[in-house]
Amino acid sequence: MSTGSSEAFITVFPPSHPKVKTSGPQIWNGQLLQYAAYQTEDGVMGDPANLLFTEMLSSRFGWLGPKDGIRSEHDYLPLIIQSSPAVDPELFEIPLGCAPPIHIHHPRYPELSELDMKWYPSPAVCALDLTLGGINYTAVPFNG
Repeated sequence: MSTGSSEAFITVFPPSHPKVKTSGPQIWNGQLLQYAAYQTEDGVMGDPANLLFTEMLSSRFGWLGPKDGIRSEHDYLPLIIQSSPAVDPELFEIPLGCAPPIHIHHPRYPELSELDMKWYPSPAVCALDLTLGGINYTAVPFNG
């Protein structure tokens, strides 16, 4: 098994303009990569923290999970991006090949690998605004 490292990144999208009363773009997701959650007869499959967001995607955007129809615990939620309040938000699917999951293991506890736990490769928060010098940036995804 290989190990890796990651660097911290931030992307700053155009700010809001209070003088002309426009808002900057917004990313509706809490993080750029997150796992969906589905209510099943046996309970919640996937990340339970995202159950309401997944259900909103279904009711508002018609998103029902992967295009192949096969749901799993590790389905990435699509990104919902709104360029401004005057424009409808758009749904963007994240291909699994762009962010292959990381298998969780520990060198001293090999039984951990047997649990087949995975997580996404780069946790990047995007549900926060950034205000600098009185200028508000509404889309500032970052990791670190």
